[in-house]
Amino acid sequence: MTYSDELPAADTVIIPDKMPSFGLSKRENLRLSYMYLKDEPLLQEVFGLQMLFGALGAQAGLGGFVLGAWQFAPFASLVPGRAGNVLRMAGWHIFDFVISGMLLVHGASAAAHHRLTRLSGAWGRLRRLRGLVSGSPGLSMLGSAI
Repeated sequence: MTYSDELPAADTVIIPDKMPSFGLSKRENLRLSYMYLKDEPLLQEVFGLQMLFGALGAQAGLGGFVLGAWQFAPFASLVPGRAGNVLRMAGWHIFDFVISGMLLVHGASAAAHHRLTRLSGAWGRLRRLRGLVSGSPGLSMLGSAI
C-alpha cells in the first residue's frame, strides 16, 4: 500500500456527517454554532413566537393577527432575563412542534400516495386480465364475473 492509499491528499477536506453535540440540546448546539448570546433570539424562536402570537391575535381579527405576528412576537423575543428565556423557549418548542407535525403529515401523505399508486397498479392489472378473459370465447362467462 502506498502513502496515497492510506491517507487522503492534503488538499481534500473531509466533513463529518454529524458534528459532535458535546452533550448540548439541539437548541443550545444551534445557538453555539451561530455564536448567539443567551438573550439573542434564534430565528426558530422568533418564528415560533410569531405562530403563537399570530394565532392568539387572530382571535381578534385580521388586525390582531398582524399585530401579534409582526409586532408583539419580535418584541417578546427580545425581552431580557428569565422571562425572555421562557418566551424564547416557548417559541422554540412551538416551532419544533409545527415542523414535526409537517414532517408527520408529509410522511403520511407519501405513504398514502404509495399505497394508492400500488392499488391503482393492481386495478390496472385486473382490467388487463378482464380484457384478456373477455376476449377468449371459452372464458367470457368468467370475464363477466370479474
